[in-house]
Amino acid sequence: MVSYLDIGKRAFISFLTISNPLLIVSLFISLTRKYSSAQRKSTALKGVLIAFCLLVVISWGGEPLLSLIGISFPSFKIAGGLLLFLSGINMVTAKEEEDDESMSAADVTVFPLAMPFIAGPGAMTIGISFMEESHGDFSKICAIIVAIASVFFLNWVCMHHAERLMRLLGRKTLDIVVRLLGMIVTTIAVELVISGVRATFFTGS
Repeated sequence: MVSYLDIGKRAFISFLTISNPLLIVSLFISLTRKYSSAQRKSTALKGVLIAFCLLVVISWGGEPLLSLIGISFPSFKIAGGLLLFLSGINMVTAKEEEDDESMSAADVTVFPLAMPFIAGPGAMTIGISFMEESHGDFSKICAIIVAIASVFFLNWVCMHHAERLMRLLGRKTLDIVVRLLGMIVTTIAVELVISGVRATFFTGS
């Protein structure tokens, strides 16, 4: 039987890979290039808090909502895995999901920072998957929420010190790390698709 420590550890690694702090540093600097230092720090804090609340709510209530609208969880896993796979490919090929509108927006806190950069479709899919795996066990749910909070805290620390990190690591180092994490993201995506297919066609779920 899976323990709360095991599910918490796996959730932390998965969320850390999906909600990539180093990728977000690069995006955050681009999004807030016209901000003062104080504005940048305030935006980072608010963005992380909004993303955390959003991801916890969707992870916790996602499966009942899917059932309400007649979508099976295995089907959601397959769809989410495919979207996550595309996200991983974009990371490997160093394609950043930015546009001119988001770059020039006056306030980027909710969109695109909180969602989809910090709490994107991949993180939501992973969150719902882990909540489903917890089977309502309170200790496991708490472990998943702690994992989300820990990863988002790292995101906040990286954004808080974004300029310093960029100078310290350099653009090339960040690009290499992002590409490596992209490979892990695509692997997680494939596992989600396989799990969804197995549940749909081989277990009668």
